[in-house]
Amino acid sequence: MCGGGGPGTTPSRAVAQPDGSFRVWGHTTFISGCHNATWCFMVAPVFDGDEMRLTDGAPTVKLWMLHRDQWEILDTWDVAGLRGSGSHDVVTEGGVVPERFAEVDLVTVPPLYENPVYRIPVPLRLAYNKAAVAIGVARGALDEFAELANSKTPMLSSTPLRDRPIAQYRMGEGEANLRAARAFLFEAMGQVEEELWAGRDAPSAERTQIARLACTHAANASMQVVDSIHNAAGTSAMRMNSPLERKLRDAHGCATHRWVAHPLYAELGRIFLGHDAPAEFAGTGGPAPSPGR
Repeated sequence: MCGGGGPGTTPSRAVAQPDGSFRVWGHTTFISGCHNATWCFMVAPVFDGDEMRLTDGAPTVKLWMLHRDQWEILDTWDVAGLRGSGSHDVVTEGGVVPERFAEVDLVTVPPLYENPVYRIPVPLRLAYNKAAVAIGVARGALDEFAELANSKTPMLSSTPLRDRPIAQYRMGEGEANLRAARAFLFEAMGQVEEELWAGRDAPSAERTQIARLACTHAANASMQVVDSIHNAAGTSAMRMNSPLERKLRDAHGCATHRWVAHPLYAELGRIFLGHDAPAEFAGTGGPAPSPGR
């Protein structure tokens, strides 16, 4: 399954049909994994004919589950970093959602399963998986650098790269920074999990904020580790056949993602200085019950 993303060039809409099904029109972006998915979920407001359906005065909006034969992939993911995510655009022109799937949602409140993952607010869930990818990219960069340093003798040098003080310094610093970021991430998410296993419907505002901070830090610290290691590797890391070249692009791709990008430091800093926390950081920014249809 794939889905989510941002709005595309075509405003989305879901039109109720006489037989209880819905037909969906829309264009959505950043649909990671779409080439491997059988289902795609899209956000669209409900229309009865030409009239938008309202619930308590607000548009009725939900996620619609569309089978692979109801949508088309647009080849738009031409990027430098995270190329492998395949986050192309997806478009549907009257895709059919049968009546039996019309009530299906991506999330439900209360959740249908006990596992705490189903109660993690969506923004935190999106941040955590991006942080995990960033940590993995940085780990791979350190491993690649160690292999290169043991086999490369820099130009005008008689000793391998591993004997250079700068290589040793960057390796030690990188290991420390990456392991510290990973430890903070595991600690923060572990505290969220503890609260949820204890029976909370959602994590507390405090735990949510610390976890979002840990995710943001993990992504940005990982990027800095890769930057430092790439630089220490010399021109070998610049070549397109070098794993370090790809890891440099991927690390920057991870750290620019909306849910872990560096501007979040300022948003969280405002909260730590006493400003009110918006829903995204208050433990309430997760899945909400779908309005009646």
